[in-house]
Amino acid sequence: MGARAWVASYQPEKITTETNAQLAALGADVALVMAYGHILRDEFIATPRLGTLNLHTSLLPKYRGASPIQTAIANGDRETGVTLMRIVRELDAGPVADSERVALGPLDTAAGVEAKFSIACVPLLARTLPQLRDGSLAFAVQDVRAATYCRRLTKDDGALDSRGTRHGARGTDQRPFSVARVQRRDRRPNREARSRRHYRGR
Repeated sequence: MGARAWVASYQPEKITTETNAQLAALGADVALVMAYGHILRDEFIATPRLGTLNLHTSLLPKYRGASPIQTAIANGDRETGVTLMRIVRELDAGPVADSERVALGPLDTAAGVEAKFSIACVPLLARTLPQLRDGSLAFAVQDVRAATYCRRLTKDDGALDSRGTRHGARGTDQRPFSVARVQRRDRRPNREARSRRHYRGR
């Protein structure tokens, strides 16, 4: 992490012994993980000199889990953020170093918020990585009482709920594709139409 630091980017389907060897060969100071969705082994986490940290797309302890962006939009939140944290065995429960807040607008979609996060990570890492290097970066334990959770999206989440809100429709602009069943007046079999659905994490 010096003046000429460079970043290598990888997205392996799973972490193997070969993956650990590749990481070790880089001689990396730190590894950053974001929205990976797989459990990381202790030896992988410990391979970089300063360890492996996670960038989680919510303001922890709110929205631990697999769909924090979609859930924040579906719930009509006006603000979310990205959090830098240590990785532990419990789901998104590691101690937190810092976060960068991101405003949610009335027309924001999940894809649009992901783009905002890519920008928000820049000042977050600019603040924290120098502190990590010199040993001054502090990590705070999360307040378990304030923790909320969001589940992984499934194919069934593509079903349109006509009782839903406009917020949820913006949260599911990506996979799984949304589907609505429509009854034709001539009583022919229902046809499926791509649409949007309401999603609320549970």
